Amino acid sequence: MRKIFYNYILKFIFYLFLKPIVLSNRFFHYKTKNLVIINLNKIGDTILSFPAINVILKQYSDYCIKIITYHNNIALFEKYFSPSQEIIPIERKDFYWKNRIAKRKIRRLLMRLKPNLIIDFTGSFETATMFFNLRAKEVMGFNYVYFKVLYTKFIPREDTSHLMDKYFKVIDEKLIDNIDIKSFPIKINSELPIIIHPFAGWEAKEWEFKKFIKLYELLSVSYNCKFIIENTKRYFKHMDIFISKNITFDITNNQFDLINSIDNSSVFIGNDSGLAHIASMLGKPTFVVYGPTNPYFHKPYSDKSDFVIKILPCSPKENKKYCHTFGGRKGCKSFECMLQLSVEEVIEKVLKFLKKNNIKQISL
Repeated sequence: MRKIFYNYILKFIFYLFLKPIVLSNRFFHYKTKNLVIINLNKIGDTILSFPAINVILKQYSDYCIKIITYHNNIALFEKYFSPSQEIIPIERKDFYWKNRIAKRKIRRLLMRLKPNLIIDFTGSFETATMFFNLRAKEVMGFNYVYFKVLYTKFIPREDTSHLMDKYFKVIDEKLIDNIDIKSFPIKINSELPIIIHPFAGWEAKEWEFKKFIKLYELLSVSYNCKFIIENTKRYFKHMDIFISKNITFDITNNQFDLINSIDNSSVFIGNDSGLAHIASMLGKPTFVVYGPTNPYFHKPYSDKSDFVIKILPCSPKENKKYCHTFGGRKGCKSFECMLQLSVEEVIEKVLKFLKKNNIKQISL
């Protein structure tokens, strides 16, 4: 009840403060055909927005369209979209207060672009502070309810469907059930190795590393496999294991390396992470190990994707994005959903997945 009360108070305060500014800006709006898409998401959410951005590029082909994103996502946009599409990179340091409030530099950037239409595909405090004083005629997007006053088409943030759906709710809700538009083209080369990525954005989403090693050993009897590992201190401790067991692996130094390594694989096997969505974007079949997150909210949108999850009483409910510990980040001490998932359960499903996708076995 207290949280609901505070939300109403915040909504009222923001309304009183922002409504006069918004009305004035709409009245004196820019007389341009400039469209700005703001996409300040992490890897997975960034990629899940791409099909909706494709629709925007077609529907607003007579507009000058620019996309603002974080610098470390540039490789994703350059890989997927035409080289002629202008992408404007910004940095996290361009925001105050733990990346929540846009600095004047960012607001000036948007003012120079003079957008008649803004599409907000981030929906956060940071994006609201980017454009609250802009003279855009229309602002479409999703966000917290107390920022509703900023939008001409507002979609409340909600966690009741697949993560891709929220982008289509902004531009055209009728497209949510259009599988062809939402899916990435499949490009399978069964001659290439299977790539395994044993890490994720946070610890609770990671199946045990030793189990991934065992999975590799079982698969490599019949298939060409390799691990992919980012060149960061967090992962260096695993290098000795790879070397001692004569395990094949790629080291990547940046997002361009990641994309290139995954692109040169037949299928992707790993945890619920941004790399699974990179693989999906590149047309690779994906097999994902889930635990504290709901696969029906997070899985790559493809009929060539599959997953395994250990269902426990504490697993995410059907209509929930995470388990009750916020995906294992608040109060989960033992990550039982990952600990109780055996190698035998995973290998059984993986072998069926590889056979279904006609992945070539090693000639003995």
